[in-house]
Amino acid sequence: MRRRAERALLLLALAAAPAARAEVVDRVVLRVNGEIATLVEYEQRKRDRVEQIAQSGELGVAERRRLVEEAGRATMKEIFEELLVLSRARQLHLEVTPAQIDRAVESSRQRFGIETEAEFQQAIAQAGFTPEDFRRRMAKNLL
Repeated sequence: MRRRAERALLLLALAAAPAARAEVVDRVVLRVNGEIATLVEYEQRKRDRVEQIAQSGELGVAERRRLVEEAGRATMKEIFEELLVLSRARQLHLEVTPAQIDRAVESSRQRFGIETEAEFQQAIAQAGFTPEDFRRRMAKNLL
């Protein structure tokens, strides 16, 4: 009898508590076979593209305006093509080894004139990457 009363109280308390609402933080905007692109990824890449266009001193105002207007479509096309390549690589069972990623990371460091590990960590942090994110990006680029 006591157990029933405890259960009833628990159910009553749960019913009286405000309903927990699930909040969508991210969503899939593109899927190619098993590969997906999220809204957050799309928005970040589009924002980066627009920023690069705005900072380009070689473009006239009209050209910049046109490129900014097309940034959404161009970003989605770029992501779609990347997902196609990644999907095909998976179908062919292609994988990038950790040694290949290490060489690519080292090559990037040399190309940008980064000599120390601390400078490298700072540079990727300024670019908005964690070391793991950067390595994943390098693996995708190598595929």
